[in-house]
Amino acid sequence: MTKEQYLKISDPFRQDQKKATRMRFANKLCTVICYVGYALLLFSRIILLDVWFWRVLLIPAAAFIILSLIRKKINAQRPYEIWQITPLIEKDTKGKSFPSRHVFSAAIIAMAVLSVYLPGGIILLVAAIVLSWCRVIAGVHFVKDVVTGLVIGVIVGLVGFFII
Repeated sequence: MTKEQYLKISDPFRQDQKKATRMRFANKLCTVICYVGYALLLFSRIILLDVWFWRVLLIPAAAFIILSLIRKKINAQRPYEIWQITPLIEKDTKGKSFPSRHVFSAAIIAMAVLSVYLPGGIILLVAAIVLSWCRVIAGVHFVKDVVTGLVIGVIVGLVGFFII
């Protein structure tokens, strides 16, 4: 994506404060939905004394740590750093853009929930996709960052919760 392409897709949000506010709200809402969904999943597994508790706790945690280490090593710049734009979501982190950890987390949480409760998992996958869109529109991630985060989250989730 070039700066011109980014400005073209983000311009409606940069020109209209109401749209920008709704996009920021969607970003926050999707994040909260995913984390609340994950907390409910863990709580339900504890209450039911389900051995899956350890799987839904440790697989996302281990993958998150590994992804964070890889991301730190790659240390890709963010759109607002490269293009010198003001992001639509408050963010001042330097580097560590690829892959998106927000989107990865949402995707792997969705897969964990999907392994236990199909409708909830589908809702969280939709939230992860909306979150991806918000992160790109806001100028804090490139499309490749969010797509890679989403794909890694889904693949690790498939392997960890459905294959192994």
